Amino acid sequence: MRYGAIPSSSEQPLLPAATLVNPENTVEVFVADFNGVALLLKVPVGTTMTDLVDAAYEMPSFKKGDFLGFEDVNSRLNHPVTAADARRWTADKPLRLKYKRDKTC
Repeated sequence: MRYGAIPSSSEQPLLPAATLVNPENTVEVFVADFNGVALLLKVPVGTTMTDLVDAAYEMPSFKKGDFLGFEDVNSRLNHPVTAADARRWTADKPLRLKYKRDKTC
């Protein structure tokens, strides 16, 4: 056993190691920047949350801060973006990132 892997039984189906990204099927989601402004991002379904955050940070209009994680504790960097996220992260309720804030503010 290497790297703490769990031995698998031949009776159990193996799950894919990674979610497939489908560039033909995109989703539009809103992400809040450092100032709380919701900005629209269009990414392929299956894109990881890491790549979603990277895409937001590449936008010139996205106000950046020191990224600490997500306000939603159930969101993880390795989670894929799904079609359902378009209904979840809207202009009124965008995906909120946690930022390091200056204590003087």
